Amino acid sequence: MAYRRIIAALDRSSQDETVFAQSLELAKLSDGELLLFHCISVIEEDEEGRDDLYEANVIDFTVRLEAIRREWEEKHREQTQQWMQSYLDRAKTDGVRATSQCVVGEIDRTLPDIIEHWSADLVVIGRRHHRGLKALLWGDIRMHWLDRIPCAILVANSPDKR
Repeated sequence: MAYRRIIAALDRSSQDETVFAQSLELAKLSDGELLLFHCISVIEEDEEGRDDLYEANVIDFTVRLEAIRREWEEKHREQTQQWMQSYLDRAKTDGVRATSQCVVGEIDRTLPDIIEHWSADLVVIGRRHHRGLKALLWGDIRMHWLDRIPCAILVANSPDKR
């Protein structure tokens, strides 16, 4: 099967080079398009259980915090776009049509939406290598994506992990 619309899910980890290289190779083989995707994760707010006594102070603090969060997001979005540009340049050099998208949110919510919106037929992700108790407790968090992602998934292993 030729994959024509491939998403390379980059997370600024040591796996990124492998994810990109395998995505690029598949795109070249199938004359496909490549979307470089990165999600900037933030902690979501939970307004449940707020005490009315402190509400005025909390609202003032929340307004300030929101301004700081927006500034932080913009800074990280710009840094991420600059970081992803080197991958875009490499894809262009290899003759592969590539774009990038950086979103702020939680990867579990944003990646399925991006896949559906972009009509991807393959997403390439890295692998988290947990060991010992951490592996028992956490496993590979991405395994739950198998039921949620509506396209093929390629889990890229680094050459030293094969």
